Amino acid sequence: MEKKRFAFPKTSEEMRRLSVLLEDEMKRWPGVRTGKMFGMVSVYRGDRIFAFLPATRGLEHANSIMIKSERPAKSESEKWEWLEVSSDADLTEALRRLDQAYLRAKV
Repeated sequence: MEKKRFAFPKTSEEMRRLSVLLEDEMKRWPGVRTGKMFGMVSVYRGDRIFAFLPATRGLEHANSIMIKSERPAKSESEKWEWLEVSSDADLTEALRRLDQAYLRAKV
């Protein structure tokens, strides 16, 4: 049996714009750096990754960001939470959740 290959869905122009706004804000936070990974922006505090933002592609959900969870997890996929960001109105909650993940990613 052949394994199905994972698809990285394309993001919309609006999601790209929202991701850039979030990335620009987080780059102002002490110790934050970003990288590129699979069409997404990976966000680190020091050497600890705490978020992924869609750039050209998303993981499973094209209009969502991934945030490192605070709950205990048995597998790597359970360590992440999805947060849909579809308009400017969602940015406040996204930044609040990203800030929490940033604080947990102490260096």
